[in-house]
Amino acid sequence: MAVAPDGFTMHQSVSGMLCERLLDDDETKDVDIEMSDGVLKVHSVVLRASSDAIGAMLKHGIGATRRTLSWKEHPTKVGRFFVGLLYTGSVGEEFFNAAASDEESTGDKAGSTGNLRLSQLPLDLLLGSLQIAKVYMVHHLLHIITEALSARLAVDSFDEIASAAIRLDLTALRMRCMRYAEEAAETQVKQFQISSCGEPRAVGPWRKFERPRNGHPCYCKEEDDRCRIYHNTDKQTWTMYFKDHEGKPTLYRSQQSSKQISADLVWRVAHGRPPAPTFAIPGNEPAGEGTNSLRQMFDEGKLSPEVAAELSQLWGRAAKKRRLALASLT
Repeated sequence: MAVAPDGFTMHQSVSGMLCERLLDDDETKDVDIEMSDGVLKVHSVVLRASSDAIGAMLKHGIGATRRTLSWKEHPTKVGRFFVGLLYTGSVGEEFFNAAASDEESTGDKAGSTGNLRLSQLPLDLLLGSLQIAKVYMVHHLLHIITEALSARLAVDSFDEIASAAIRLDLTALRMRCMRYAEEAAETQVKQFQISSCGEPRAVGPWRKFERPRNGHPCYCKEEDDRCRIYHNTDKQTWTMYFKDHEGKPTLYRSQQSSKQISADLVWRVAHGRPPAPTFAIPGNEPAGEGTNSLRQMFDEGKLSPEVAAELSQLWGRAAKKRRLALASLT
């Protein structure tokens, strides 16, 4: 580790400037990297210093004679993004989403760079760079990109990020994805109100029960925990029952197959007295929006098979899709 002598200070901007000048110096670059749509030139000394794997390829492998590496599964824009990180540890403004940058701009061009955010970086740049860093064991960039992708986890990006984490066997990122899914499940409805029902005991406030049932939330009446609502895994519906009810305890069932309790569910009478219960959810939020839609995507089979298999550890198996014989179709 380099140590500055007493009374001597080198600003980080100076070293950054030198790295950027090195990045722009194409004349002295001595290694060609073949991408899917072009060729990048890079200094072998930078590659060797960043990756022992690449260093070995340039010393003993095909790169030793041809001075060429093949990253043809990635486009040039991913290569430029990765190489820029390799040289400078920073991201050029040109990689940020132009539309998002304009939207975030305050109108002062000189200050617009301060408004650039991680969310404006195209996800394919981060995912492509993640794969390169993993394959060639560029450990310092692997950590940086993993942190960036963890911060980008959202419902619309979860499947892509989690799929890449599983495919590349990145334990840290897989754990981040699982934690995100757990937190998404924890944000399910915690309380609601039944405004009307044929069974008077069901009317009033309900809350999420502390112990889930079959991996799904269970709810009980605020003043009487003998009144329960739970998700029936076999029937894929919600069931209301009273533990001390005479005769058959199941009073009402939801008609739809949904893992999320909501005001949109339609209930039917089982062994209770009509009418069926009417629900009021705080905020009147539609089912399947926000973080809860991740669970809905899982239930509806909209996630990649490998991601669904990973999440089944949390939520059990997703409902099987119907399969029809080709001969039966008209």
